[in-house]
Amino acid sequence: MTYSVDILSLRGAGKPAPGKITTRAPVVTGQPFTVSRDADPISLAPWMLVHRSAGSDFARCLQFDGLKRGKGNLDADTPFMYRKTDDGD
Repeated sequence: MTYSVDILSLRGAGKPAPGKITTRAPVVTGQPFTVSRDADPISLAPWMLVHRSAGSDFARCLQFDGLKRGKGNLDADTPFMYRKTDDGD
């Protein structure tokens, strides 16, 4: 059995291009993943995440961009910082 998946193809520094692919594995994660013709999908979390605004179908793709630094030392509770990747900027 194959499944049709809506995608945003990320190549280079330009804006993502929408498209569709088929995969043998069902993919309903709500998060970004990488796909190869020869392997099952691999999750990109926590390096890339999808953020959805409450009550909206709009999703934004975010890329890991380091750790938030404060006056104290880094520890396990230090939050990650993310940068928008879906607008090509």
